[in-house]
Amino acid sequence: MSTAPSPPRLAPSGAQHPKRPHPQRPHPQRPDHTASPAALRAHTHARPSRPVTWRAAATLPALAVAWLVAGLIGGLIGGVLTAGSAAASPLRVGALAPAQLSLQTIDGATIELDELRGKVVVLAFWGIWCGPCQDELPVLQALEAAHRDDGLVILAINSDGSDLIDRVRQHAAERGWTMAVLMDDDAGSLARRFGDRPVTPYTVVIGRDGRVRWRHTGYADADRPALERAIRDALAQTP
Repeated sequence: MSTAPSPPRLAPSGAQHPKRPHPQRPHPQRPDHTASPAALRAHTHARPSRPVTWRAAATLPALAVAWLVAGLIGGLIGGVLTAGSAAASPLRVGALAPAQLSLQTIDGATIELDELRGKVVVLAFWGIWCGPCQDELPVLQALEAAHRDDGLVILAINSDGSDLIDRVRQHAAERGWTMAVLMDDDAGSLARRFGDRPVTPYTVVIGRDGRVRWRHTGYADADRPALERAIRDALAQTP
């Protein structure tokens, strides 16, 4: 004789069913908000490192060689530029002026600079449209007329270019200059041998011993005393 199954027991009123544990899902590690701001930033921006592949490893030596070659080339170029700059640097006061120079005047005469050793030579680089030049040249013309017998020689060297030689001749004739007027070449080579750049007016005083005694760029009325003093002091010196 079979027995009927017993009915399920109901939990008493107010009783709670026991909680079943739920499986825990893995959560990404969160930064500790009590940590320092620097640590939080490091955690936020941290990226997993990538392994160095054989291709990247092979590229590293090539990059190192490229940087080395670039450095060597840069050093060589810098050395050449430095040497060129030193070679083209202006003559300093007290340095010997280039003596082996053959200069042509606008009248076709030849002046050898080394043959003027023992005299005071003033090189005045000028231009037709240079206003300060037109103020300085009459002063130099008067100084040469006054001290020619003392050994003063003025060489007015025009820097306008060989194609304007006729205009330079006319300019000098209209003003009655008796000082020697010369033409620099189109590249300003002569000016560059005595100065760092062919800027006019540019004046160089060479003493009787062939050394640079004074040089000056520009001219104004306030510069006249210094110019006259430099010429006077050079005339007073013995070779």
